[in-house]
Amino acid sequence: MDKVPVYLQFAHEKTALQAFDTLQELEYNVELLEHEHVEHIPTLVLYVNNTDLTSALEIAQAHGGWIVEGKRSIPELEILTSAYELDYVPIPAHVVNDEEIGDPSEGDYDHFPAGVRL
Repeated sequence: MDKVPVYLQFAHEKTALQAFDTLQELEYNVELLEHEHVEHIPTLVLYVNNTDLTSALEIAQAHGGWIVEGKRSIPELEILTSAYELDYVPIPAHVVNDEEIGDPSEGDYDHFPAGVRL
């Protein structure tokens, strides 16, 4: 995805502004759509450009937002599929390394007899 708009709507202006501030702070390319109508639904436009879409969607959801399909945006299913790709799950190298796991009891208890004494 290269510079594709993802439209996010919110129930309240306050939560949309909170999500907007959080996304801007994390350097996402996001803008708040201004509407002239009083009954408008607060909407953010998130431009996806090789950024972490998963985190952006989770931030929006944490603030009560949901995805809306626009004229120029990609379908919601495709957005979610690309955000949560199960074919590509990054596994940190430190998890995969076969390092020898030592036995913590090895040689620890040979200086006193085992058992409980009263």
